[in-house]
Formats: sequence, C-alpha cells, structure tokens
Amino acid sequence: MKNYKDLEIGNDLKQLLIGSLLGDGCFCSLGNKTKNMCLSIAHSEKQKEYLEYKWEILNKYDLVSPIV
Repeated sequence: MKNYKDLEIGNDLKQLLIGSLLGDGCFCSLGNKTKNMCLSIAHSEKQKEYLEYKWEILNKYDLVSPIV
C-alpha cells in the first residue's frame, strides 16, 4: 500500500480536486468500516477528452485507476 502522507500536491492536482468536488466529482467510501475514500468523476461521452486530461494529471501523481 502506498503512503500518500508525503505526496507533494502541485497546483494542477489541487485545482483538479477543488474543481471536481465543486462540479462533477465526489468522494466515495470504499466500504462502511474503512477510512479510505476514492474520487469519482463522471462525464458524458462528449467530454471524453476533458476526462482524459484529468486522468493525465492524476496519473502524473500515480493516483488513477482505468477509465471505465
């Protein structure tokens, strides 16, 4: 398991997280007895390039799972 406590958050990641939480994203629990959360972002097919742009930023910090 990765330790994210030492992750240096760049401005690009900070802006992505804030913007996503104010708009089309949300934090989801990974179970009812866990402290772990995940960021869920959903877009229409028309916004696929925008989603891929967000994925690239998250991937730079090794924080992604595949686009479904």
